Amino acid sequence: MTKKQKTRARESGQVVRIVKKSNELVEARYKFDIWETRLFTKMLTMVTRDDEDFKDYRIYLSDIVKEFGLEKSNASYERLKMGGIKLMSKIIKVVRETEDGMMEFSTPIVVGVDNPLNPEPGDGEFIDVSFHPKMKPFLLALQSKFTMYDVRNILKLPSTYSIRIYELLKQYEKIGKRRFELEELKRIIGVMEEKTEKGKIVLEDHYPLYGNFRQRVLLKAQKDLSEYTDIRFTFDPIKKSRKVRGVIFYIAPNEPKRRDDKKKSNRGERESSQEETHTGDTPQNVIVELLPKVSSWGVTESTLEQWIESYGVQQVQRAIIYTQSEVSKKNIENPAGYLATMVKQAGFFDPEEAKREKKKKVAERKAKREELTAQLEELEEAYSSGLNEKIRSLVSEDSEANDKTLQSIKDTANMMVSHRLRKLNLSIDDLTVQLCRDDRILRGVFKATMMNLYADYFADLVQKYNPQIIALREEIKTLK
Repeated sequence: MTKKQKTRARESGQVVRIVKKSNELVEARYKFDIWETRLFTKMLTMVTRDDEDFKDYRIYLSDIVKEFGLEKSNASYERLKMGGIKLMSKIIKVVRETEDGMMEFSTPIVVGVDNPLNPEPGDGEFIDVSFHPKMKPFLLALQSKFTMYDVRNILKLPSTYSIRIYELLKQYEKIGKRRFELEELKRIIGVMEEKTEKGKIVLEDHYPLYGNFRQRVLLKAQKDLSEYTDIRFTFDPIKKSRKVRGVIFYIAPNEPKRRDDKKKSNRGERESSQEETHTGDTPQNVIVELLPKVSSWGVTESTLEQWIESYGVQQVQRAIIYTQSEVSKKNIENPAGYLATMVKQAGFFDPEEAKREKKKKVAERKAKREELTAQLEELEEAYSSGLNEKIRSLVSEDSEANDKTLQSIKDTANMMVSHRLRKLNLSIDDLTVQLCRDDRILRGVFKATMMNLYADYFADLVQKYNPQIIALREEIKTLK
């Protein structure tokens, strides 16, 4: 082993597997891709509590590949190298209270990356990186207001959004709940990003509809955290005037379910299943548990043992429960014979379990219907807002559009079913007054008429929203 390899092995054994960040850094606004996140996380584990200053951290790419369970390929190595380069251009924004009031502090993360062009044989591919000095208050000598967690909790998380949500909720684990304004949460985890357009800074929202944000970010993070981390959560939307304005999370401890644990669990389930149906000795504790329930019917221990060996524990248990239920409801002269028939029924199931399953499916359909209804309301609101904006733009661009639409309404008023419109014999000015009074029916007719007269102008808006709205309405119908 070369001197460098020995050094590497020694350093690897000293790597701290705890991530410790100031709460300000946890709540900072930034957006990394998954490869930048993996490299950044590895850097965080290399900072020790005794460090008074940042070091140049040597990161062996094979270590990241192994720890994060990545595919060992040239593509993974190249993406990690590129992640280091891209980190140099990333800015973290921290909102904090100072003597001068609330301030937004911005700093780069990484100041330099050394990438060897010709590494020595056997030394492995690595990069040398260093934190920007301005990051010191958020990572070094932290005495209070920090968040700490075992890095293994995030190694298997496949999404940067899930990682950020894990950190934000881990910060409030002891409190048990955390509330965010929707825009604040989106900006922190990077769903909303600042972009420069025509010399101006604008916010770009990757999931402007709450339904999409809920499905792609919140539910995905909920599943990821439950499967891989030490916490889990549920959440509720906070609505104002039917529009979602915020989210409240409810945080609970969770048994980590990492892949290695999951494999053991699956292996155990397979062994348990084989144990039920094998033709060897039946576990005595199962006999002891079930025999008192059936002995009064004349079922012997040897008969019970034969049933379990032939049909499995679960089948026999369900048959016993069902027979007990039937015996209590009606006069069965030969319970042992009845039970023997039930045990042999292929695919036999417990009626109570079937009821529970039915209730579960009803609840799932209801939840799905509510979710789709919320998405539909949001789409319809977005469509209505877009339509109003289009109408305002058209009227400002075409001075005759308003009068042309009103004249069309006036010409066809006598053919309208609405008594309000049949009686119309008004001038264009009078119709305008009616519109200004917010006559709901007349406004609806006005919009429909203008869209019919200027179909091409509204075509893009209709194409954007109508197919989704129609599809959602049809799907909601199937859930009733």
